[in-house]
Amino acid sequence: MSELEPGPSTSSAPGGNEGQKPRMPRHRMWSLAMLGLAVVVAGMATVYLFTSGGSASPKFGSSGLTNLSGAPTPIPNTGVLDPTRPEVGKPVPNFALADARNPGHVLKLSDFAGQPIVLNFYASWCIPCREEIPAFQAAQATLGDRVQFIGVDYLETAAKATGILDQYHATYPSMLDTNGVVADHYRVSDGLPQTFFIDKDGVLVTRLKGGAVGTVLADALAKIGLKYTPPAK
Repeated sequence: MSELEPGPSTSSAPGGNEGQKPRMPRHRMWSLAMLGLAVVVAGMATVYLFTSGGSASPKFGSSGLTNLSGAPTPIPNTGVLDPTRPEVGKPVPNFALADARNPGHVLKLSDFAGQPIVLNFYASWCIPCREEIPAFQAAQATLGDRVQFIGVDYLETAAKATGILDQYHATYPSMLDTNGVVADHYRVSDGLPQTFFIDKDGVLVTRLKGGAVGTVLADALAKIGLKYTPPAK
């Protein structure tokens, strides 16, 4: 006998159950209610993701991709290539992003393997970056091929990413993290700028939050085997 079909009526008296429609079991009602709630929550999350990223000064985590690795990016064949997280004393995770100066070309962090790397997350709206970028360019010019400075622009267009570099005559490479996938993977979640100092073997030696200029920059470079004296102001 089906669970939804009543058995033969045993009473024809008023108040009996003859002719009544079968009632849905409680466990099925509960399942449908939970499914409906899940649909509502998913809809709210979708609306949030599409509306939270348009502020003039982006905040980290607005991409909605925190704790995801290998998440899709707007440009094919880009994103996180190594699921491990960056940790001092261990190899840094590889990633691929569009070249800010030539968005049709993809750059990988591993393209610069074999030399110390200074990996800087920045944005045009970041005030400390305006002091940091010329300091990085001066160090790059002095140290030459003994080090490679690389910028990773957070949530901006190529025009904005390169505009601030051009303003301070910076010529080192820059990549476009257009939806924050790499920044999220690198746990750059509490503000810009942040800079990762990587030795010639690809191992993360130290990480700086805030402006890496002057003696702070020199000390960090020393940790990856580079002697540098900042120019006097």
